[in-house]
This record gives sequence, C-alpha cells and structure tokens, in this order.
Amino acid sequence: MWRFELFILLNALCYVTCSYIIVDTPVGSVSGVKASDGDYYAFFGIPYGVVNRSNLFGVAERHPKFDEVFEAVDDSIFCPQILNQIPQGSIDCLQLNIFVPTKANNIHRLPVMVHIHGGSFFGGSKSTNTYGPKYLVRHDVILVVINYRLGPYGFMCLDIPEVPGNQGLKDQVLALRWIRENIESFGGDITKITVFGVSAGGHSIEFHLLSVNENLFSNAIIQSGSAEAATVFTDHDKVAPLRIAEKLSYNANSLTDAINYLSTLEPNLVIQASNDLSITYKPCTEQIFEDVSPFLTRYWVNANIQKVKDMP
Repeated sequence: MWRFELFILLNALCYVTCSYIIVDTPVGSVSGVKASDGDYYAFFGIPYGVVNRSNLFGVAERHPKFDEVFEAVDDSIFCPQILNQIPQGSIDCLQLNIFVPTKANNIHRLPVMVHIHGGSFFGGSKSTNTYGPKYLVRHDVILVVINYRLGPYGFMCLDIPEVPGNQGLKDQVLALRWIRENIESFGGDITKITVFGVSAGGHSIEFHLLSVNENLFSNAIIQSGSAEAATVFTDHDKVAPLRIAEKLSYNANSLTDAINYLSTLEPNLVIQASNDLSITYKPCTEQIFEDVSPFLTRYWVNANIQKVKDMP
C-alpha cells in the first residue's frame, strides 16, 4: 500500500507539491518520483530477478526482498547487447519500470498493461527513450515495461540442465509473477493484466500462451509477431559456447567447462565474440530435466492448450 496515512489524502496533497512517493509492497518498500510531464508516478529499475553468478546463462531466481527502501530512480540499465555497434549492458538487468496514474489507489484500482519489447531476441530494453508512458497513463492505465536477457545469456539452447534454453522467456515469467504479486500495492487490478508487444515481444507473448506455466495475465495483444513463424524457433546449438570460448582464446574441454569460463568474463566480451561469429539465438523446445522447470516442451503444431482458447 502507499506509504501515507490515507492514499486519498496523499492524492490531494501530492498532486502539486510532492516530488516522490513510497509504496509498501510484499517485497519491501519502493520509492518513486512524481513525473514532470503528467499526472503519474514513475518507478524505474525495480529488480525482479537475480542471475546466478556461477552460471550467467542459466535460469534466474527471484530477487530477494528489500531490507531498506529501494529508490526506483535509475532507468539506465539494460541487458548485454550490441548497441550502436558497441557491446554494452549489464548482466544485472532483470528490472522493470512502473508508471502509475495519480488517481490509482486501493479503492479505485486500474487495469495494468505489461509491455514486452521486441528486438529479435538480441536487442531492446525497457528504456523510456523508446517506450514512454504518457499516452497510456492519460487513459487510466498502469504501465509496466520489463527487461529480459538477450542473445547468448537469454536464448542459448544447449539441451543440458545447466542451460536448457529459453532463459530470457523464463526471465519474463519471473517478471510477470512479480507483477501479479505486487502490482496491487500500486493500485493495479490483477484481474485486468494485459500483456502486449511487437516483433520478438509478440512472439514471446504467444510462447507464454503455449508454455507449460500457469496463466499470468488475462488479455494479450500480439503485434507483428507469432510463434507460428517459421524463423522463430531454433535447434539446440551445443557448439555455441565452445566456439565463443575458442574465439576468446580458451580451449574448453566440455560444454560445462565453456559455460563456467564464459561466466567469469565481462558480458561485453562474450557479446562481441558471439556477434563476430554470427551466432543467432532464439527460443527452442526443451527436454524435461529433474529439478529444472521447463518453459516450452513442444512445438505449437502439437499444442492443444486451454489457456490459448480462453485468452481474449
């Protein structure tokens, strides 16, 4: 809930004078800022997941609860990628932005729209430079925009438990679960969560409909992207980490050895080497491994999933 005696009182007092706000959520307190270009609050860079430092290519975990107030004011973080022909980004990128109209409260809950960015699964981010909130918040909608891992870190498919594939899609699952569990604290209505995205974002949404996971949203808008596209899936590429390691002057003796070595390097080195080798990364079907939660275990042509039929 909002950190004041009464949200309605806060709404009246802070409409003009307050520059920041604190929200108490199930994962701890988060502070945001009053936007200068509209009647909404902005929360930048809230972490929802943590990448395993010993295996940067594996499945991420939930971010722990905040011990202190998290200051959500930094929109600069994006996942490793080639941007303007330069490898950039941070592996600590599993973050989301939330934009909340000032009228949202525990009594007047607003619908939520979650944007999954495109970029062919190797580029893009949650940045407001590309995806701003002004149009949607004017229509009484809470907007959430997420980062997820890309390229080798998000979509390397090795058909082994350590790197089963679809890590970037599983990042999205973590984000969607975070939203369902916390967005009510921001005045959101969890029965009215719509995901939308273009290109790889649209592909991702349909993959969520086809996945073995629980349904985490109530509506879907798929823009210029479909899981049925012939070029969306890839086969497992068990030589990719070996090739990247060799490019970086390391002769790995196994997939595990290569993954362990690459996890010790700066992501920008790995991204550049992978780009130089023209390796592509996309979603794949996964084997079922013990103690590993899969995302996609079958091609869409073999799917007969009720949540697809029920989705508006």
